[in-house]
Amino acid sequence: MSNIEELPVETQHKLLRLQDLQERLKVITMRKSQYESELHEIQETIAELNNISDETPIYKSTGYVLVRVSRDKILNELNDRKDTLELHIKTLARQESVARAQIQELQKDLTTDLRFLSLGKSSGSG
Repeated sequence: MSNIEELPVETQHKLLRLQDLQERLKVITMRKSQYESELHEIQETIAELNNISDETPIYKSTGYVLVRVSRDKILNELNDRKDTLELHIKTLARQESVARAQIQELQKDLTTDLRFLSLGKSSGSG
């Protein structure tokens, strides 16, 4: 079977669902990777801020300007963002796991369907 239109409608739907799930998984893993990267950056920044004295001036970029901020204020902001990112990463990890399981199950179903169709086609032609 070289053409998707030759497949039964149910099998076509499964193939489309598989493509959708694979695309969704790609988006999930990309977003998770971005969040993990940002989290790593924030953790390094927090560690660096914990190594400097309270008197050291700290500046935060706000648009096109640098604004002086207190160490405690910026640490609170960074820790809040860190918590948010960890929650997002945990949620995306669950979504990734579910998507992978669905893809695996759908691939198994499609393999069975295609095997059955090829057996039916070869026995029907002989």
